[in-house]
Amino acid sequence: MKKIVLILVLAVSTHLLYSQTVFRADSVVVNNEVMGKLTIENYPHIALYKGEKCNFSDSTAEYKFCNFFNIQTEEELKSFFSPYGIPSSYNNKDYLDKMKIYDQKNNFYSLDSKYILDNGVSKDIFIKYVNYNEKFPKPIYSVFYIQDFSNNLIVKDMGENFDFGLFLIGSNTNKTINYFKNVKVKEINITSLCSDFLETMKNSSNKNNLHDIIDKKYSPFFNDKDESTLNENTTPDFTYTYKKTFHDIVNGEVLEKNKISKKEISDTYRIPIEYLTEDSLTVKDIINVNTINNNFTIIKFFESNPVIKTDFEILNNVIIQYNNLLFVLTKLDFEFFVNLCFDKDNKKFPELQKLRLLVKDADGVLNIFKLAKVIEENKSLLSNYIEE
Repeated sequence: MKKIVLILVLAVSTHLLYSQTVFRADSVVVNNEVMGKLTIENYPHIALYKGEKCNFSDSTAEYKFCNFFNIQTEEELKSFFSPYGIPSSYNNKDYLDKMKIYDQKNNFYSLDSKYILDNGVSKDIFIKYVNYNEKFPKPIYSVFYIQDFSNNLIVKDMGENFDFGLFLIGSNTNKTINYFKNVKVKEINITSLCSDFLETMKNSSNKNNLHDIIDKKYSPFFNDKDESTLNENTTPDFTYTYKKTFHDIVNGEVLEKNKISKKEISDTYRIPIEYLTEDSLTVKDIINVNTINNNFTIIKFFESNPVIKTDFEILNNVIIQYNNLLFVLTKLDFEFFVNLCFDKDNKKFPELQKLRLLVKDADGVLNIFKLAKVIEENKSLLSNYIEE
């Protein structure tokens, strides 16, 4: 009898701690437009030879890149990426073996330029260099991608910056700067630029302005070895406003109302207890977001402001000012948001059809930039679903 009572007590306790899911959505894709500042910096003639001292200031992307280039062992590789894990680009079993060729001094890197996309939440840093490797038909451009997020420099896979990486290894930096200076627009659309540039490279007969910035000498897309190129890196640094489209992914669940102690919330959701303002709280939503090559978790409560976190830290909620998706998900009822993404009607939300006309792109995908604008400028339309 005691055993049965104990089982019942445990079952009740577990139910109190882990609320039932009343609504769930997985892999919801939305279009998110990010705006920020593009900076291009040219390097003087700097060659990196494996095994030589890294002559860069600590805590710079260049210093991180140089240290990465000098990794020799599996233990050093794991330590370099800790605690984030090794990106798939560098996780191949033969990666370190292939890097041994740079032990020979005729194989080295020559820094070309650095592109920085600062979106207010993070800085995406792309170090472009000429890769001298005797196994290649010619020296070629390569790109090292590192993200400056919350004062940490994190080496990552390209992710949704893959198109920009292709643009960098196909173009000449000095010619690109000159092209940007002659473009009569308020901002550079990075997504359109990359798409148009790749189409131009495919069609060599297309002699437009983008054709002029192709660098056949160092681009791996061409066999040319001796074509002249502006590689003296004499063009001044360049700064301009940019925008770029990301395809963000949202997963989340709405929980039934169930108040639990802040200690239990702290233990369950890995939130330091000092961030919880009440002795007990009711978790409303748990939303996982992949946006701008980052993973975030939003935990919303009935009684207090949401908590926005990564796997490694709690973030200041001011972050929502710089990312439309985080802004929308902290402000809008999650179930309503998910229904808005799809075309099915739902009697629970009669405003869906009218709103979809305002916030969806031509491809039928929800545009987060448009939705954020509606929330800011036409709150009356969403008054039943905005959570202040």
